[in-house]
Amino acid sequence: MMSATNAKLTNLTQDTEIDLLSSSKEASPAKGRSEISIEMIKKTKKQEPKIFPGLMLVDKEAFESSGQSNTKFIMKQFWQSPNNKILIARKVDTQAIIGYAIISISDPKEPRLGKNKRVPQVYLLRIGVRINSQRQGIGRKLMNYILGNYSEHPISLDVSTDNGKALKFY
Repeated sequence: MMSATNAKLTNLTQDTEIDLLSSSKEASPAKGRSEISIEMIKKTKKQEPKIFPGLMLVDKEAFESSGQSNTKFIMKQFWQSPNNKILIARKVDTQAIIGYAIISISDPKEPRLGKNKRVPQVYLLRIGVRINSQRQGIGRKLMNYILGNYSEHPISLDVSTDNGKALKFY
């Protein structure tokens, strides 16, 4: 059985250098690599057939090797939730989706701060990158986008303590 650790990323923007270009495009990609754009997508019926197959492909490559078998169900739940936001990383030249991050934004009441006081929070639900695009900074660009655009929010995530790659990444 896997154990999980909750990692708080609150205000990491003060301690972490953020690549300001990560929210749009790579400045100058390494030789042989495509330019990458990071964008927040709108989850609409019109967008679903354009975006969803790419998300499924990334998710299958990133997670099915670890035993996940219900990819379509999981991704549909993420897509349908109004609180979830989906970021995609795509190659500029081909528009191929090579990575994604899914975050949930909430503003629960925080009674310790006063009656009916709400504190906006961001929770990283999932991040995945296609196998052939891993170890090229795509996940870092997705995280930099989140940290840069939600720097005023506490950001948290859960990561399995036996997932060495994820622990090293976060």
